[in-house]
Amino acid sequence: MSRVNIMVDGCKAEVEVPVCEGQCESHSRWNIADVLSIENQCQCCQERASQEKLTILRCEGGSFKINRYKHITECECKVCK
Repeated sequence: MSRVNIMVDGCKAEVEVPVCEGQCESHSRWNIADVLSIENQCQCCQERASQEKLTILRCEGGSFKINRYKHITECECKVCK
């Protein structure tokens, strides 16, 4: 989990959100079929699924504003782009 500050039109809130991070397979190695080439494989931990959530932002002057944001619910290893 990570704490982030959301600011929209001068209104703000601090929200705790999940992050995708971790160990995914990555390597560079000789291609056995072709001695002169190197095979690269890279996977990154990325969002698999998310849901929309609401948070209340506090504005100057004491008013409030509702804001929608994307909340990660699942992560997976995907080929890096």
